[in-house]
Amino acid sequence: MQTFSDFELLVVGDGCTDDSEQVAMSFGDARIRWVNLPSNSGGQAVPNNWGIANSTGEYIAYLGHDDIWFPTHLESLVATIQRADADIAGAVAILYGPPGSDVLGMTGVFAGGEYSKRDMLVPSSVLHKRSLLAKIGLWAEGPAISLPVDVDLEKRAADAGAKIVSTGELTVFKFNAAWRRNAYLKRSAAEQEELLAKIRAGGDFRQAELIGVVRSFLAGKFVRVEAPNPGVPGALARHNARYKGTGNEVVSPVVLEQPKRFYLDDQLAGFEWHGLEHHEKWGTFRWSGPSRRSTLEFPVLRDSALSIRMHVPWHFQRNLSQDVELLVNGERLRPSVETTEEGTAIFQALLPPPLAVSPEQCLECTIHVARTMQPIDLGLSEDQRWLGIAVNWVELSPVEATDGH
Repeated sequence: MQTFSDFELLVVGDGCTDDSEQVAMSFGDARIRWVNLPSNSGGQAVPNNWGIANSTGEYIAYLGHDDIWFPTHLESLVATIQRADADIAGAVAILYGPPGSDVLGMTGVFAGGEYSKRDMLVPSSVLHKRSLLAKIGLWAEGPAISLPVDVDLEKRAADAGAKIVSTGELTVFKFNAAWRRNAYLKRSAAEQEELLAKIRAGGDFRQAELIGVVRSFLAGKFVRVEAPNPGVPGALARHNARYKGTGNEVVSPVVLEQPKRFYLDDQLAGFEWHGLEHHEKWGTFRWSGPSRRSTLEFPVLRDSALSIRMHVPWHFQRNLSQDVELLVNGERLRPSVETTEEGTAIFQALLPPPLAVSPEQCLECTIHVARTMQPIDLGLSEDQRWLGIAVNWVELSPVEATDGH
């Protein structure tokens, strides 16, 4: 529900195969129009451009399907763009990291007081004049450009002399799919439902959310969201698609016939893993964190029982056997911990045969730690990263069936 009611709402399905149409039309509101594009475009440019071409309003605003507007959002944007005689108005938005990470970001607050080319506005916070597009063109598709599609649009607007202002009001809550592993495959709406429950409760909870941002900043978990420098055209779009589960590349899992050791060199990091490091004895490794929940994916088909061994050279847990939980494709395991002669740890667990074999499903190993710590707080070094456990390698081995199993 919006306090500003003079709007038309175009709900553009990007090749949807679920019940989106039924949900959109269930409101029985003449202001709502639904269309489903014939195939998924792989990005927001095509749906946004369809909506622009088929809308009639003087101003255009956007709402990503996984984001939430506060009830005063449109009212605040329209009042701001008219008062400032601006071309673009942007709301303050909080970006929430994946559950368990305590990571937060924010856009719509300009460090210098006015918009600069280092600033950016997430699409769900933007309202612009329709006439602006006659000067700068429509949304560009991700594979063809060297910037994120939203940054590209805003940069073209700024280069054309557009006036860009902020409402100074928090009215957008963004649960970025590109920050959530396989978000488009898992399709969880739990975080959005929790936020909507706060809105439906009737109170203004936004001060508490802003205090959360301050706390995240003080804890060293705040992400400064700003316009990146141009990169390889389409690279960021491909990376984000792979992380949120919409990538076009097909990974065919293989059946293991002998033990295979995997290092973490090509794993997607997100907010689950820090950058790849190297040790002179053990080779490459990654620290988990800042999230307490970190996942590894291996192109292995689970068609029988598997033995899992994981080498952990260092950690910040009080008791490894009690403070680290291991799940494989959602199934909780009971790992044992062995201490090596060098003082490192080996996690070992047996993954039983699956009840059913899915030929498309790779092995997803999720590690949940009780805590992450900053070495600087422990007086160990000047390292301010939030660290959980360091993983050197994961070894998977087929286990032959025995009588009775």
